[in-house]
Amino acid sequence: MLGFLGCALLTGCLEPLPIVVPDQGGEQGTPDGDVPSDADPEDQGPPTDLGPDFILEVGFGEPGSFMVAPGSGTATAVMGIQGGYHLDMGFRVRGLSAADFNSGDWIIAYEFRSTSGVTLSEPITRILSLVGVSFDGTGQVRTGDRVFFLSSDPSVHSLTTVTLEVSLMNGSTSVVDTAEVTLVVP
Repeated sequence: MLGFLGCALLTGCLEPLPIVVPDQGGEQGTPDGDVPSDADPEDQGPPTDLGPDFILEVGFGEPGSFMVAPGSGTATAVMGIQGGYHLDMGFRVRGLSAADFNSGDWIIAYEFRSTSGVTLSEPITRILSLVGVSFDGTGQVRTGDRVFFLSSDPSVHSLTTVTLEVSLMNGSTSVVDTAEVTLVVP
């Protein structure tokens, strides 16, 4: 026994045991919620294999007053407990099944920017799941995704027009919807 321990301590003849991290549920790509950037394909327009009934519409606001694809309206910045600001965003989609939502094959991404194209938000991507999803008679609506401002003081952009964007991706398939809204920073 002493010879065995001596071998292990002096020569390193024992291989370390592998550490296995259990799956944390599939809602997020990594523990910090990001999906690897190599999973983001270029936008190739609406895919033909999804059919003519496929829709994707960007939405915003808290679940109780959530608006989908408004084309106009106001999006109110929300101050978080750590002092930063975010927008509550989501989307409506038609043409996907519940199995598609939980397949792990679809990725959603959100961002918002000024009308001149200046990025105002942190990049956010999530693996699509049925978390936060309800049916509104037209399609599945997902609410409750928070998209954070790059700046801790976005008031300089208050009462300006911003572009909200949601992307839905599966491999080389990418569908994007945008809406312009007036940003309100309280």
